[in-house]
Amino acid sequence: MKSGFSYSSRFLIGRSFLTIFLTIFLTAACSPQPVVRQFKPANQDFGPVRTDGDLNVDAISINSLPT
Repeated sequence: MKSGFSYSSRFLIGRSFLTIFLTIFLTAACSPQPVVRQFKPANQDFGPVRTDGDLNVDAISINSLPT
């Protein structure tokens, strides 16, 4: 039984698949390798320093807040 595609159609389809495959292969082969990035730890020096444990919110007055 004969296929529904002529020789020129099969040639064009095969050439298209080959072109797509080569494009993907060359793109993957020429792409740069991933680089492991080193991140510094977060800066913990920002904000108020609490040394007494839990903060008593009722003891805070307007006058004690920084301006």
